[in-house]
Amino acid sequence: MSTTLKKLEFSSGGLAASSIRPLAQALRHNVSIKTLVIEQCDGIGDSGLAMLFAEGLFQSISLTHLTLQDCAITDRGVSLLAEHWPTDSLIQHLSLRNNLIGADGMRSLLQAVRDHGAIRSLDVGGNSISYEGLQMLGEELANLQFHLTHIELDDCFTWTHHKDALSDLALAQDRARSQAQESLLEGIRRNWGIHRLGVDRNGFDSSIECSVKWYAGLNRNGRDILCSHHEFAPTIWCHVLSRCQAEQELGASLMFYHLKEQPALVQTSRLSTVS
Repeated sequence: MSTTLKKLEFSSGGLAASSIRPLAQALRHNVSIKTLVIEQCDGIGDSGLAMLFAEGLFQSISLTHLTLQDCAITDRGVSLLAEHWPTDSLIQHLSLRNNLIGADGMRSLLQAVRDHGAIRSLDVGGNSISYEGLQMLGEELANLQFHLTHIELDDCFTWTHHKDALSDLALAQDRARSQAQESLLEGIRRNWGIHRLGVDRNGFDSSIECSVKWYAGLNRNGRDILCSHHEFAPTIWCHVLSRCQAEQELGASLMFYHLKEQPALVQTSRLSTVS
């Protein structure tokens, strides 16, 4: 395998199940490849993940970025990952986006991050982690002070609009949302290592009061916070920044992604926009 190749990518079923073992064996001792991306390969699944483990991929002497996206990985596979994650693994950036991971899988991932410490960036967006899993993460953030710096949690819960807002299902959903949101807010308030927390499209409260709490929690004394919280309209953030600016000098820059229609925000002294 080439000693100058830095990134290897397979997508849309481009990696057959029969190729998993030789790929892992080749990558284990490769000295140049830093990034491996496998996307939309249902043939991976839990059994393919187990094979990657067995053949030593996670002990690669060069691999630092691993993406297994749309690969039909479930809680069982993630549990295996947490149980057998090598203590000498160099992987720092792990993406398991758009798989079949639930709250139990989130528990296993947090165990792996906490016990082995190498992972700095975790992307589990697009999984069915639910409010239970998000609440669990919030509760664990205080124990991950020197671990994660970037977390992507977008699209982890499908918000259901109930016709009867006072029905048992609607009230239970509201309680779960509130508990998850407060847990995450408390977690980021106590964790000084988080630089980015993506929580889009989870049905969270986008009121001004709640937005102030999110901003206060993410404000890190001069560090730039990348907050791609699309649920909060730009006008909401204008109110938030105005209030925070009135109460104290802003200590961080707030960057928006994919928000192109906010000329007023560009004029705000400490706010940047990224298209």
